[in-house]
Amino acid sequence: MGNSRNPHWEKDKIDIFSFLSKIDLDWKLYKKGLKENKISYFQQDLIDLLNKTFEIKELGLNRAKMAKLKKSILSKIKKV
Repeated sequence: MGNSRNPHWEKDKIDIFSFLSKIDLDWKLYKKGLKENKISYFQQDLIDLLNKTFEIKELGLNRAKMAKLKKSILSKIKKV
């Protein structure tokens, strides 16, 4: 996962959460794509990012909204 002190990583993190908060990702297809491209470790990277992020003010994701988003994403990942 990226370096949290790197300004480019902060932008990437904002982009990732912006994407995840606005779309309904097909998690089955996501996992299949990771496996086919031999990058299955990206899923754990995403889980780690979710667990380390508590709010993103730039997106209006306060702690409560972030907790709800994280819970939703993690439950979907675990179902597949």
